[in-house]
Amino acid sequence: MPEETAWPRRSDRVREFAMEPALGTISLAFLAQVDLAEAAEALPADENPLPASGLLSFFYDAYDQPWGFDPEDRHDFRVIYSGSTESLVPATPPEDLPEVCAALPSRRLPSSESRAYPARPRKRCTT
Repeated sequence: MPEETAWPRRSDRVREFAMEPALGTISLAFLAQVDLAEAAEALPADENPLPASGLLSFFYDAYDQPWGFDPEDRHDFRVIYSGSTESLVPATPPEDLPEVCAALPSRRLPSSESRAYPARPRKRCTT
C-alpha cells in the first residue's frame, strides 16, 4: 500500500446480526490485489474501463461477512486504488486483525482473456 495509507477499518456501528455486535472498528481483512497493467493486457482496450496502470487492493470485514443489503454495510469494505506502484511499501496486517481474517490463503491467479455467453435455454420435455 502507499506508505501514507492507513490499514482500512470497519465502521463502529452496532450490528443487529453479527458474531459480536459491539466489537467496534476492527481492521478489515486483505482479500485481493489486482495489477491493472496485467488486467489491461488481458482485456481489449475498448472494453477496459479501468486505468491502464496501478493496483486495486480489496479489503472486507471477513469477521462478520456483511452481505451488502444494509446500506450501512458500505463501511465494511474498501477498495484502494494506488496509481504509482513505485511508492508502494509492503504492509503488515495490524495486530487487532481477528485470526479468522488473517488466515486467508495466498494465491496468484493468472490473467487471461475469456468470453462468457448466456446459457442456452433448456428444452422442456413434454409427455
